[in-house]
Amino acid sequence: MKKRNVYVWGMRILMWLAASITAALTLFLLSYVLVKGLPNITWELLSTKPSYLRGTVGILPDILNTLYIILTTLLFVLPLGVGAAIYLTEYATNKRLVGMIEYAAETLSGIPSIIYGLFGSLFFCQFMDLDKSLLAGALTLVIMNLPTIMRTTQAACKQSAYDPLHYGVLSSDASSLYHS
Repeated sequence: MKKRNVYVWGMRILMWLAASITAALTLFLLSYVLVKGLPNITWELLSTKPSYLRGTVGILPDILNTLYIILTTLLFVLPLGVGAAIYLTEYATNKRLVGMIEYAAETLSGIPSIIYGLFGSLFFCQFMDLDKSLLAGALTLVIMNLPTIMRTTQAACKQSAYDPLHYGVLSSDASSLYHS
């Protein structure tokens, strides 16, 4: 029994050592980037576009394009993912089909993002002829985020299925309010 305790304590020490080294390296890199980078962030950098003719450097178009692609992605993925998850959890009767869709979503969530990017480039940009556009990038991100949205919503629906309020709403025929 004593040999096992020594092994357990040795593993704990190694685990704490590895965690401490990782945390120290992370803090070092973060502080290095902040110390070297913060003095160079100016309002001009954030509010102008880059121009070789005027000699200015700016990231405003990059910030705006990031916001545009996030909003476009959310516009597609939230109704699609939440709607699919609610349908699969609450209304679908074919359990085999539900299992196949859940398996496909789990499989999609394990694919590396570089593969999604390559697929989006081939399918949306070339096959669908969207070129390199905001819509092509947003649709690629929709496919990438759809399994996460579906799983999260399904978990919330399954958790709320045990809530007495859920049964109260279903028994009161609250859905008839939308049909009047």
